[in-house]
Amino acid sequence: MTEFRAGTRLHSVTCTTEVIVTKGGSGVLTCGGKPMTAEDVHANGARPGQPEEDRTLLGKRYRAPGGTFEALCVRQGAGALELDGVPLELVKPKILPASD
Repeated sequence: MTEFRAGTRLHSVTCTTEVIVTKGGSGVLTCGGKPMTAEDVHANGARPGQPEEDRTLLGKRYRAPGGTFEALCVRQGAGALELDGVPLELVKPKILPASD
């Protein structure tokens, strides 16, 4: 189990995904089924066998159910993010009221 702090950059070992932790927490963060690492690894960009809709998207925030962990994707990739085996949810933008 790893303790994550806000501002930590994590890299996938299975694809090109990179995230920055925006809300710390603890657990095992995986991408494409393999633990992510703080080391600057250069994955070959191979598809880790995930469906197209499960890929990680650039500029999107991902949150653990319950809001205990959150990360911002700074480099997209083909792997899906999971914390302790539970898929992270895509955070939807808040709709602001019109200011007519």
